Amino acid sequence: MFFLMCYTCVNMSCAICELVNDPSWRPTFRFYHWSVSLFAALLCVWMMFAMAPIVAAIAILFCATIFTYASYNSHNAKWGDGFQGMKFQLVKNILTRMELKAHTKNWRPQLLVIAEASINHDQTSDETAVTVDKPDLLKLASQLKNGRGFIILGGICCSKDVNLFSSDGLFMNPGKQQKIMDGLSLVPKLLKEYGIEGFGRIIHTDDHTAGLVSLIQNSGLGAFTPNSLLASWPSALALDTSDAGVKARSNLLSMVQVCEVFEKVLIIEKGKTWPQFDERIKGTIDIWWTFGGGGVLLLFPYLMSKHPVWAGCRTRLFVLAGADDDLVQMQKELDMYVHDFRLPIEVHIKVADDLVMAGMASTEKEPEEPGQEEAAPGERDPVLAVKTSHEELARTFSGNLVRTVSGADLAKTVSSWRERAHMENRDSKDPKTVLFLHHPVQLTLNIDCCPVEMAVASGLNELMLKISGDAELVVTNLPDMNPRQSALGYCQYVEELTKNMNRAVLLRGTNTEVITAFT
Repeated sequence: MFFLMCYTCVNMSCAICELVNDPSWRPTFRFYHWSVSLFAALLCVWMMFAMAPIVAAIAILFCATIFTYASYNSHNAKWGDGFQGMKFQLVKNILTRMELKAHTKNWRPQLLVIAEASINHDQTSDETAVTVDKPDLLKLASQLKNGRGFIILGGICCSKDVNLFSSDGLFMNPGKQQKIMDGLSLVPKLLKEYGIEGFGRIIHTDDHTAGLVSLIQNSGLGAFTPNSLLASWPSALALDTSDAGVKARSNLLSMVQVCEVFEKVLIIEKGKTWPQFDERIKGTIDIWWTFGGGGVLLLFPYLMSKHPVWAGCRTRLFVLAGADDDLVQMQKELDMYVHDFRLPIEVHIKVADDLVMAGMASTEKEPEEPGQEEAAPGERDPVLAVKTSHEELARTFSGNLVRTVSGADLAKTVSSWRERAHMENRDSKDPKTVLFLHHPVQLTLNIDCCPVEMAVASGLNELMLKISGDAELVVTNLPDMNPRQSALGYCQYVEELTKNMNRAVLLRGTNTEVITAFT
């Protein structure tokens, strides 16, 4: 009986290797065909049950036990695995048949987690070869995994002093090469530690932006390409005027620009600590719809609430409106919008224009300097251009600033989203009014944010803290960056907007609708 079981396994192995075209399978019989092995395996099984059904069942159970044990310990074995070839062939067939661009109603977050990495160059030390900064970022990534997307951990390791290909560089020095190889095993351990079923890689580069662009373009395969980036806000260096602060702000704005170019959703976490996996939070997740589109803004808290840590939280949506807006109509439209999309969200309308205008009125406008002539674009001083843009912004500032969403316009937008015909023609995206376009000198200038904008940010922050001061999580849009604004000024604005918040998530979508009424 056990001999027949052995013959069954041998014939099945031959058939599988032939079906998956395994390069290691090279039969010497010229006229061999996989159907012969499959027929022989089935014949052996039939003979087993024809002779002694009970003993045959015991033999099959014993064989299955051995196979299970070997599967869990195959990493220590030197032999091949025919089922590995079957999995490879199956995955390849699925990938090649999947559409590269998923339908809107099938949108799900496929995360690329951006983390800073550094190599421990002390070759005699027993410390980890590669260190990934802010591993707590993986807590948030893990708590988003119930969106049923996949996660890729991408570490960017910048060489500080030595060129990668120099004689003592990372790629040429044998000892440092070993550090790179040892660091490859760190990523799977981190993913396993945080309960993430995903993949990871570490990019070694001389330039952070080049490494980020390479990571975004090369991560994923086919339809399994990340559509969202998850990163941390550089809280410690965002307002630092040293070289380290300039570099941190440059990396941040470069990441936003790269997301704009490659149409990726950007998720930036800004918080001191994130809950452990065994915690159960009872409180609220507050959404502040203040800038731009709100599709992914509404979907993000819903995905968070699917995780046991956040399942006990209520979700509230706050929308800013002007004193002249039709608050009843806005409330009606937003309630119907949330109801149609089956989102468990409480809608609240807040009148904030008076507060914003008060902040604007408290700021004195800087007088215009006489005698300034318009220079040609190529002859303009970038430093002067940035300063002038702040003066122009203060002079032309009005209640219609692009920083905030007009309540009336928001009601019209929500109403149009609810129309089926409009939803079916969302292939063409709405044009962006403000892009993260900047001159390279803007990244290094230490010019403060325009006082008018800081007053608005302070007013919005005061309103948010008054209502959401005790919220477990505040979710809002990542503000646009005004043209010619300095990186320091932009970071000052965001810091003022999110000041004293326990946990905050800043989102920037791609103007592509991710919530439909038909899902």
